[in-house]
Amino acid sequence: MKDFTKVVKDILDRNGWKFLRHGGKGSHEIWQNEDGSDSIAINNGMKSRHLANKILAKAEVKERFR
Repeated sequence: MKDFTKVVKDILDRNGWKFLRHGGKGSHEIWQNEDGSDSIAINNGMKSRHLANKILAKAEVKERFR
């Protein structure tokens, strides 16, 4: 099974999103857009392309996994 975490982080980074902080006790990271108006939680063990696509959609990034 493929791990989408690194690829999603690379896509977000290319689209102006930056790592903000670790998400507390869990294995999540919080990422924030350039102007600081929105943030997204990224799971560090993302195995589902559907979850990866949901995160990219929330970030308003056009790239998707098929």
